[in-house]
Amino acid sequence: MSRDRMFSLIAVAAVIAMLAGCTPRPAQPVVETVVVEKTVEVPVIETVTVEKKVEVMVTPPPEIVELEIWWWGGQNIPDYEDYLKRSIAEYEKLHPNIKITQVLRGTDDVIPAFNGAVQAGKGPDVATLWWGMYFMPDVWKGNVLPLDQYVPKEELDNWLTADWHKWGNHYWQFDQWMEGHPIVYNKAMFAQAGLDPEKPPATWAELLAACDALKAADIEPFVIGIKDGWIATITQDVFGFQELPNGRMDYMEAVLGIRKFTDPEFAYFDKMYELKERGCFNDDASSLGVYDGRMAFPAERGAMNFPSLPTAMAWIKEMGSDKVGFMPPPMTTRPVGMAVDMEGLFIPSFAKHPQEAADFLIFLRSEERLKALADELGYVYVPDKRFDLNWIQDPIIKSGLELGVQGMEQGIRMVESLIPYSVFSDGFFPALQLMFSEDLKPAEAAAMVEQAAQNWRQLNPEEVAQYRLWYEETKAKAAESE
Repeated sequence: MSRDRMFSLIAVAAVIAMLAGCTPRPAQPVVETVVVEKTVEVPVIETVTVEKKVEVMVTPPPEIVELEIWWWGGQNIPDYEDYLKRSIAEYEKLHPNIKITQVLRGTDDVIPAFNGAVQAGKGPDVATLWWGMYFMPDVWKGNVLPLDQYVPKEELDNWLTADWHKWGNHYWQFDQWMEGHPIVYNKAMFAQAGLDPEKPPATWAELLAACDALKAADIEPFVIGIKDGWIATITQDVFGFQELPNGRMDYMEAVLGIRKFTDPEFAYFDKMYELKERGCFNDDASSLGVYDGRMAFPAERGAMNFPSLPTAMAWIKEMGSDKVGFMPPPMTTRPVGMAVDMEGLFIPSFAKHPQEAADFLIFLRSEERLKALADELGYVYVPDKRFDLNWIQDPIIKSGLELGVQGMEQGIRMVESLIPYSVFSDGFFPALQLMFSEDLKPAEAAAMVEQAAQNWRQLNPEEVAQYRLWYEETKAKAAESE
């Protein structure tokens, strides 16, 4: 395109634009903007940061409490240790800060171990000295804490034998289970000797006749062990009460010198001598310990034996009630129930954690743990209002435990509960051993025991004074129950 032509086009375009500017437009409304000034109050939000000191209480983890328990009884109740371990595990679940160690003491170790702890001023939080006069001297010496300082009264009210361990208006012992000493017999051996296995001897004359029949059938009537002396405490419970009109009070009076062990009513040695002369005991009795003699029975040696009550019930459970029977002490001048006592625990004065120890003992008496004991063992009785004998499934075992409960209700306590240990160790033990080894006569044996009692009174005046108070309290309680 030429420059001239381009300029021509521009000129034409300019003319058109001018003409368009001259074209009239339609009327437009006039818009007037008016600015009005107005004062408006607007709230002002101001953010202020305030520093505030807050104290937060942080609870520290509970202190680990380590409890140690010394106990005895696995010798009589082998299943109890497993039950105790399960109870400890349950308690530690409920109380994660509590750690419990249990130590099963041997029979010959119970007393020396605790004496050593007393001398050292330290030891377990819970201990055992069995019961009665094994235990009460340490109460009198201040080596035991009163349980009622740590156990509520409403709990103590459930303990059926708490009064058995009451002295000076305090309660001192926790009872684990009931002990006693029945006579057990092998029913098959009785039948072999022509005896009625369902009707055991009930009188002294019948017992002697049974011994004669068993010997005629070449069966040892009784197998016992006297080497360690302990059988004297056991057979004392079976043959020691028959001629005594007041039972335990007569024994306590002989300890104090009000009566004498040489009095004719104390006929224990007469009974043992008559059985020995009749050939009712094994020839090797002097070479066997008490547990050797006891374990002869499940090995089917000997037709009769003197186990503890729990052991007897365990044998019935294991061997069967068709094989094992039991009987109370044979009657002489009057019927006598089974002597019983309670295997016990206590809190020593040097315990580091007495309240925690008491709390665990209370746990063992809960209905749940009592029921577990009945279900798991099935042959042990605990003297507690919450323990239901109907939990015991085997009717024969139940009847055996009921026999023990009757003795408990009659207040027939095992003789070793009532007599100082030195009277046994220096009197009954050696006297019975000499009766078997050197044919010591009953009167001479009784004189040894009387001398041991006199020695105890002379050497222990403070303990004698405390024992006398215990005797007076026991006598008063016995009078109240009559």
